[in-house]
Amino acid sequence: MGHTMRKVQYIALAGLLLTATGAWGQVPDTTTNGTKRIRIDGEILTSKVVDGDTLLMADLDDISVTSMREFASDAEYRRYLKYRRYASSVYPYAVEAIKIFREVERDTEGLRKGKRKKHAKQLQKDLKVEFTDPLKDLYVRKVKS
Repeated sequence: MGHTMRKVQYIALAGLLLTATGAWGQVPDTTTNGTKRIRIDGEILTSKVVDGDTLLMADLDDISVTSMREFASDAEYRRYLKYRRYASSVYPYAVEAIKIFREVERDTEGLRKGKRKKHAKQLQKDLKVEFTDPLKDLYVRKVKS
């Protein structure tokens, strides 16, 4: 028996096992446009048979398709790369700052003004210790128009 025939047998056996174990099986619910609902590994997907082939339909995450950036000059392209590099180094700190801000808002909700100030001062001391070393190498650059 050739390798191709053996592969077909393994695939058929795997399909039978999946069907027998319930990992791959039809869900009784059938839609009106000729599609069926199939359960694969516990997830229910919509399927449709076209010319003897079963097509699975699933929702995919949204993507954005844009054209390549065009730059007027090589200097403009280098400037773009420089600011992209700056933004990528600062971005993680911005995300962390937003997260901390939201936590502080949630934690201090309903507290009196004095307690909020005390909490903010303590948090500021903790954050200074945590972020002084990583942020000391970053500095402000003047942006030319």
